[in-house]
Amino acid sequence: MGRHFFFGSLIVSIGLWFVRATLSAWNAQTSAGVSCAAGVKFDPNQPFSYIQYNVKEQATEPYFRGGVFISLGSVLTGPLQDEVSIGGGGNYATTVTHAEFVRDEPAKTFWMKKESEEIPFVRTSGSHRYFPFDSATLDLDTTFNPPLPLRSLIVRNFNTSFYVPCDKVKVIAFSSDHIHVTFPLRRNPLVQLMAAVMLISATLFALIIPFAVKRDALPTSVASFFFSIWSIRGILSSEMKVFPTLLDLTILFLCVLLLLLIGVRVLLFWIKSQRQHHPL
Repeated sequence: MGRHFFFGSLIVSIGLWFVRATLSAWNAQTSAGVSCAAGVKFDPNQPFSYIQYNVKEQATEPYFRGGVFISLGSVLTGPLQDEVSIGGGGNYATTVTHAEFVRDEPAKTFWMKKESEEIPFVRTSGSHRYFPFDSATLDLDTTFNPPLPLRSLIVRNFNTSFYVPCDKVKVIAFSSDHIHVTFPLRRNPLVQLMAAVMLISATLFALIIPFAVKRDALPTSVASFFFSIWSIRGILSSEMKVFPTLLDLTILFLCVLLLLLIGVRVLLFWIKSQRQHHPL
């Protein structure tokens, strides 16, 4: 009776944990806004000027494709060009882009003609290869020549595989000629939960199949296991930009584990048969 109660409680606890983890992951992903704003306090008597950092998809190298857009607000005139430099970080050089400004009469705003060319936003932590635990931190150190009268910065996330927690956006420096901001890009927690549940299930099957399946059904079960476990990789492949990743190594480990355990079963069967044919 006590054993049945223990296993029943364990199953219920696992079920409740999964429901809670799913709801928590869903809330974290859906509550994150597309844009985060930071900078000096808003003054209605001053033009609303800002620089917007646009975060886009991952590249195969350790950075995110990005771009900047600058608005000087409702001023009538301003610099026609500006040299914007963003520090690369790591082994990457500083990216210099030349912003061209124009007065947009319908919008009554003086801003860039278009978004800048692609700028690599280099991650300063984590790695693409740690998928699904490949959250990153971006450290953007920006200088302006000549200085620009900016009053705010906006981080706009176009990457649906990650989210930016706005409360973690840190402005280290903010002046007319220098802005330094750092913020995390966190992997979609639903993707992490999905990968974790699938791998835990695969681990259980890797431990059960070698010893619980009848010998005549063993080849079919092993083939189904290999097909299913690599299908996990196929389901999540759109989220991965490199190979191999932590997920791939885990799958490889489970495949090798299954083969080793089958070898143990064959060895035990051989030892048992030898004892039956040659009793002491």
